[in-house]
Parts: sequence; structure tokens; C-alpha cells
Amino acid sequence: MSFGKGDWDMLLWLSQNWGSLLVFTVIALLVAGSVRSLRRQKKAAKVGGCGGGCAGCPMCASCHGAHAAQK
Repeated sequence: MSFGKGDWDMLLWLSQNWGSLLVFTVIALLVAGSVRSLRRQKKAAKVGGCGGGCAGCPMCASCHGAHAAQK
């Protein structure tokens, strides 16, 4: 395998920026893990959304109309 000038330039750039690339990769993995966790929790109805109990919900009137607000 032979290296051309462009290949050496790329290796030089990678060797000069490996720390930044490593930090970026770690942060990207953390963000992806957080998004995945939030999606799973939302899918399991553990976070956000309507749980069906309007008794203590401050948005009851806007969500279900006047009928739910009177209950």
C-alpha cells in the first residue's frame, strides 16, 4: 500500500486532532444514549404525556375541555 501526499496530510491532521475527535465522540455517544433512554421511557409512558389522572393536572381544562374541569 502506498501513501500519496493527501494520505499523509490526513494522517497528520488526525494525529494533531485526535483529542478533539475523542471528546466529540464521547459527547456524541452520551447524547445518543440520553435520547435513546428518553425515547424508551416515553414509550413505556413513564415520562411526560397524559397518565389519565386529571385530578391534580393544571392543564386539565385545555386537554379534555370543560367537562373534565368540572369533575
